[in-house]
Amino acid sequence: MDRRWLVRLGIALTVGGAAPAQADCKLGIMATLPITMQGLRPTTIAQINGVDAPFLVDSGAFFSIITPGSARHFGLN
Repeated sequence: MDRRWLVRLGIALTVGGAAPAQADCKLGIMATLPITMQGLRPTTIAQINGVDAPFLVDSGAFFSIITPGSARHFGLN
């Protein structure tokens, strides 16, 4: 097959398939977080079981972690 044909097909499928999803997409505010910069790290304070805890704000994070000591401190299993 001609490679240009495959590229055109991929673009057509992508553009054609995206239209219905965009129709229902709405931009809105879900939450507001007070952010404090610590160097280049955006952080916020939240609570775990009623105890204040600092969090690194990273909307692109693939996963979140907590140390075993912190889990014990906040009463988590």
